[in-house]
Amino acid sequence: MTVSAGDGAGGALERAAARNVSKFYVYNILGSLNIWMPVYILYVLSRGLTLTQATLLSSVWWLTSVAFEVPTGAVADRHGRRTSLILGCVALIAAFCVLALSRTMAWIAIAYVLWAISVTFYSGADYALLYDTLREVGREGEYRRVCGRAMSYGLVAAGIGSLLGGLLGKVGLVWPIALSGAIAAAQLLAVLSLREPKVERKQKVRYYAHVGQSFRAAFAPARVRSLIILQALVVTAAWVLGVLYQPHLKSLGFSVAMIGALYLVLRLCGAVGSNYAHAIGRALGRAEPLALVPALFGLSVALLALFHSMAAVVFMFANNFLNSVLGPLLSNAMNEQIESGKRATVLSIASLTSSLLLAVVQPFAGNVADRFTTAAGFWLLAAILGVAAVFAAFTLRRGAARPEMGPREATQ
Repeated sequence: MTVSAGDGAGGALERAAARNVSKFYVYNILGSLNIWMPVYILYVLSRGLTLTQATLLSSVWWLTSVAFEVPTGAVADRHGRRTSLILGCVALIAAFCVLALSRTMAWIAIAYVLWAISVTFYSGADYALLYDTLREVGREGEYRRVCGRAMSYGLVAAGIGSLLGGLLGKVGLVWPIALSGAIAAAQLLAVLSLREPKVERKQKVRYYAHVGQSFRAAFAPARVRSLIILQALVVTAAWVLGVLYQPHLKSLGFSVAMIGALYLVLRLCGAVGSNYAHAIGRALGRAEPLALVPALFGLSVALLALFHSMAAVVFMFANNFLNSVLGPLLSNAMNEQIESGKRATVLSIASLTSSLLLAVVQPFAGNVADRFTTAAGFWLLAAILGVAAVFAAFTLRRGAARPEMGPREATQ
């Protein structure tokens, strides 16, 4: 974020906002290292589980997420985004400690429950804090660029974390899991340094009234509803794709260390996509990329399913690039439709919708991969992305107006 010179309270507020954005980058980098990513499915399988059981455990994760998404989103809106992030960090530290010590499916399930709860505290709160930090100084128009940069930094960090995770996984699959707990502790320190931006609320309402109003804000406006459904389809396909990558690469002869190195390149491709998402969105307009990019994403997944060879990993690079372009575009499209007082809860409702779909699709895709091949699972995901592209083309229109705002918002 570039800060212009300013005097008095206005200049101090802009400098404080710039510092908050920089600290958010640090928080996001630590949270994106994800050194567990290249080995966590292999780690669970090493405990004697089948791929079907592993994906069923993931359904425990998603169903827990469904149960906690809205309550934790309301915590962020009513008690502060920073408070929500602190609670998320504490739960994540506990989750990785339990997972590293787990020896049975039951203990892995407990770790997944804690993990899912931690993510619901992050979900909606982190990018709501970033958006409101910019909005506080009248710079919300820069959000897509700043969001893309944050995601880009995060993906570079994820690439480095993947390489490190692969090397540690070669020594022992438990080490990336254990070190992830220490990284979560460092992320907690970064969160403690963040400043809570001031958010204007029309009036203080009770919890259930707030949740009811947020559900109406999420599903009554046609454009917000369409964006939530589109996000659910894309997030489901992208997440399950990542789950199937590891057994697919293992079937192609990749070692754990090679998988970690490949993930580094995949994350760098994603970083490029996030960094240029703003430029791509500006070039294509408002609605077009939200239909075109999922279509191209689906095509790249179909090509990955079609060619079973080491050379076909080039299509994984395309997967990550296109998915990372979509992230900032969807985030910006969603945030510009939601008022600040309900932002975190509405974003949590969007995550809840994605979690519900994932809880159904992920075990189904895992079973398809177990019964047939991972390529069959890829075909299923390509079909989901095709549905997403058609849905976006028919429901989103160029230049859709923002919802009516209050006096302060209308003048910014």
